[in-house]
Amino acid sequence: MAAPDLLTTEVIAHRLHSTAEEMLATLVKTAYSPNIKERRDCSTAIFDADGAALALGTSSPIHFGSMLGMVDNLTRRYPPHELRPGDVFLTNDPYIGGGSHLPDLTATSPVFHEDRLVGFVASLAHHSDVGGRVAPTAPESPAFPASGPGVHSGPYDHPALRTFVRRQTEDDAS
Repeated sequence: MAAPDLLTTEVIAHRLHSTAEEMLATLVKTAYSPNIKERRDCSTAIFDADGAALALGTSSPIHFGSMLGMVDNLTRRYPPHELRPGDVFLTNDPYIGGGSHLPDLTATSPVFHEDRLVGFVASLAHHSDVGGRVAPTAPESPAFPASGPGVHSGPYDHPALRTFVRRQTEDDAS
């Protein structure tokens, strides 16, 4: 396949950047948390199927650096052939590209075109209370892990996600 000309490359790059910015605007507009809605402590990103960053929608550039390893670490744990439309991976582990500290939660989803994995989209947002004993603190309880990915496939089902996260934490502890 021949490389696209410079004009096509610029059009595609601007389209991807515009899409990432619209993802960010939607995240901010639909948020309940003042950290996201008012402080805009959140970012979005688009990656190719290999995890290379293609575009970023950001209010906080530090998030981009913390998301760079996310897809690589995700696909090591969940091989691409096992991914399905509707999968969502949730992490707050700063060591695997899940944020710069524990209150940064990153949700990453694979993107498919005609049943072929073509990339990933991610959104990262700072949450002031992620499960500590006293708000606003970091988690200390196995009910929500201090780090590590969670996955859920299909329509959002909070009890199923909670069950997976709890099981993942118990597996990591043993």
